[in-house]
Amino acid sequence: LHRLPIGALRRDGAYLIERVTVVNTFSGSFHARLRDLPRESRWKRWRRRGAVVVAGTPDQSLRFVRDEGRCVGSSFGRAALLEGAEATKAAVRARWSRARAVHFACHADLPAGQPRAARIELPSGEEWTAAEWVEESGASGIPLVTLSACRSAELAELFGRDVFGLVGGVLAAGARAVVAGLWSVPDRETRDLMARFYRHLMRLDPADALA
Repeated sequence: LHRLPIGALRRDGAYLIERVTVVNTFSGSFHARLRDLPRESRWKRWRRRGAVVVAGTPDQSLRFVRDEGRCVGSSFGRAALLEGAEATKAAVRARWSRARAVHFACHADLPAGQPRAARIELPSGEEWTAAEWVEESGASGIPLVTLSACRSAELAELFGRDVFGLVGGVLAAGARAVVAGLWSVPDRETRDLMARFYRHLMRLDPADALA
């Protein structure tokens, strides 16, 4: 069912996700891993922490991602906004241990038939692959990672009928929730969507805030 466009399903004239919380997964092991994590950062408590926001592209091809980064950062009491050459993997790792959210507004790509090579491209020019995320022990327990990038939620067959991609890598690293994009979306509309999403997130859990 990973190819089913759940977000596009409508019922009685409204999108299904506007009325109910829909949960699907491509691996029971991720549910087991999340279940075993300490419960100290349920949504009531995670608001005490800051955010790490990465925004931009090396080629400056997305005009509105920096605006998106500033909008997202303004939703938190304190946020580290990483842009340009400063937006490296090392800089994110140095800051995410106390973050309640890590937000990436950038490019993403999934090479055909290579799910482990699915990647986001940081403003610094570095690439962060799904396979690398699996080994990111420092990401364990982060309440929310947002991959605000076109098709960042795409999956491909890893072996047999198992599937994998960026979302799988981030969940395997121990993030509690991931928001990612199934389709290509213009960056101006994405900026507006994310600004509204984070405003709602201040009082709702991620699924309800997105709906």
